[in-house]
Amino acid sequence: MKKFPDILKTVKSSRELKLILNIGKDLAWFEGHFPEMAILPGMVAVFWTEEYLRIYFAPNAAIKSVDNVRFMHPIFPDSVVELDIAISPETKTLHFKFCDPDSPDIWIYSSGVLRVV
Repeated sequence: MKKFPDILKTVKSSRELKLILNIGKDLAWFEGHFPEMAILPGMVAVFWTEEYLRIYFAPNAAIKSVDNVRFMHPIFPDSVVELDIAISPETKTLHFKFCDPDSPDIWIYSSGVLRVV
């Protein structure tokens, strides 16, 4: 089974990345979490953010700490979400936000700060 969502759209600059993701019901993360009402485990957002950091910005990056992570709303199978990543090389931090692509400042699924090395 798949571990990563389909990427529908990518917008990248030197310090920012925006991905529109199709969170298909075929993702392995939904298996058994929970049988009666599947939701994406919250820490998968951190896992995906770290992986996209490596793919788009820094192949050898590693997470030093996870700070200020908040999981506000569950992500259900067959959702389309936006992932916004902003990196700051000076402070070695990455800010991320999973949100609704139509209301990115209103409907936030999760957000946080990762410290990287």
